[in-house]
Amino acid sequence: AETPVQVVVKDTASEADATLRGLRELAQEGVSAVIGPIVHAEAVVQEAQAAGVPIISITQKEGVTGVGDHVFRNFITPPAQVRSLVAYALTRLGTSQAVILYPDEPYGRTFMGLFRDEFQARGGEVLGAVAYSPSATDFSAPIKKLLRFSQKVPKESRADRPDSRSSGRRSRIEEKDYDLAFDFQAVFIPDEPGKAGMLVPQLAYHDVKGVYLLGTNLWHSEALIQHAGPYVQGAIMPDAFLATSNEPAVVRFVSAFEQTFQTTPGSIEAMAYDTAKILSDVASRPGVRFRSDVTAALHASE
Repeated sequence: AETPVQVVVKDTASEADATLRGLRELAQEGVSAVIGPIVHAEAVVQEAQAAGVPIISITQKEGVTGVGDHVFRNFITPPAQVRSLVAYALTRLGTSQAVILYPDEPYGRTFMGLFRDEFQARGGEVLGAVAYSPSATDFSAPIKKLLRFSQKVPKESRADRPDSRSSGRRSRIEEKDYDLAFDFQAVFIPDEPGKAGMLVPQLAYHDVKGVYLLGTNLWHSEALIQHAGPYVQGAIMPDAFLATSNEPAVVRFVSAFEQTFQTTPGSIEAMAYDTAKILSDVASRPGVRFRSDVTAALHASE
């Protein structure tokens, strides 16, 4: 028989003080383990560690699990994203050279550094990493810096084309006599969908075409399609969950979730479900009675 599990819920209101207060209340109420929070994890993990309460946070904040042996995490982190993305780009797409266009702010700089290091550690070459202002709407200047990694390739002669004219007239807007061939096969853009949706069409405008577009999990968004649908077809990004997957476990979860809540689950819901299942499995093991047992069992499962 399955061990009954009682669930106690505390609303954090997405505020650090409320999150800390909720954790303290749960510790006093004698819970065996805590799932969450999604935000302000750094506000509570020290408290959980001091109280000896095993906690599985749903956050990508770096350093959270370094607080102590009672602190765990179940989330897709930046290093995990980059490892998956780079492995796919190198082994499945056959890329060997890449460039990076990134916003000059913490998120962009973090992913730029991770991607550059991972790509090169696996034998690839990052030809350049070009920053742009987070507030930019015109990306001409940074995009043009990528053109130094290209060569002009002559197009087919106009005289050889079936539709050529002998009148000698030239269009007011002349067609270019060349295409661009790039030294790189992929462009990595670690930015949110609204900004990426402005940037990617400008890549096409400047003839940066025929290369793979790589993004972070933020790209897994309808907003990107709305902003730049025709330009992001075939774009590649990592994520922790795909609701339309044909995997049996995913199909079962999505079906049950939709029947219960009349909406389709996203990554957060999927990771929360996985986390709850992990703890449920741990609680059902023989000999797991105290918080220390839960902590030990979680470490044994890593």
